[in-house]
Amino acid sequence: MEGVFIMTQTKLCSICKEEKTVSFEFFFKSKGGKDGFRTECKSCHMEKYKESRKISQKKSYHKNIDHIIKYKEGNKERARLYHKDYQKSYQEKKAKQISERRRIHRLNNLESLNKYQREWGQLESSKKLNVKNEQKRNAAKKALESTLTLAEWEVIKENFNNNCAYCGGTKKLEQDHFIPSSKGGEYTHNNIIPSCRSCNSSKGNRDFFTWYLKNKHYNKRRESKILKYLGYDKKIQQLSIL
Repeated sequence: MEGVFIMTQTKLCSICKEEKTVSFEFFFKSKGGKDGFRTECKSCHMEKYKESRKISQKKSYHKNIDHIIKYKEGNKERARLYHKDYQKSYQEKKAKQISERRRIHRLNNLESLNKYQREWGQLESSKKLNVKNEQKRNAAKKALESTLTLAEWEVIKENFNNNCAYCGGTKKLEQDHFIPSSKGGEYTHNNIIPSCRSCNSSKGNRDFFTWYLKNKHYNKRRESKILKYLGYDKKIQQLSIL
């Protein structure tokens, strides 16, 4: 039995001149076409349609430019509220997506995250202990009193609402010697106040009464609170506090 050969019909696209199979995969149908399909391929037809649409929209815009400007002028507030609502809904949607991704990530990596948190907690505890021990060693070297406890430090922070005593910031707090240890300041609850790293670094071993007045975060109310808490009167510390 002789084999049966089927001839696949092809034709050139009238625009890109590429030879393609005459089928709905490559050509749109057309009743006026000799083979029942358009002369240009689908890709060229879509490009031509997009281009003609752009031209049509451009003509329409210029034709109605006065009406468009008038409409925009009369609906500024409406447009502002629309964009505000759109931004709000977009941000909420984005926040939900991020929250969901984080939740899935936590579920998929629960064991490794718990391990990381345990190690991080141990490292932070070690850092705090090292800082505390270093403060005590420095005070001991200078024969200064060094009695501040962790409980006293927590009380000191609470008295300043867990904010920096100098600028009121809420960043991570450090222990600042009101009187620098290099100038005889003790490591006790009578001489330690909470400070952010920026203020602590800026103050260094300077005298509070000259440094703070020139500081950009100077605040009379915060100054009074610091001096009252430490028991100062006319720049002289009175009775022990706490």
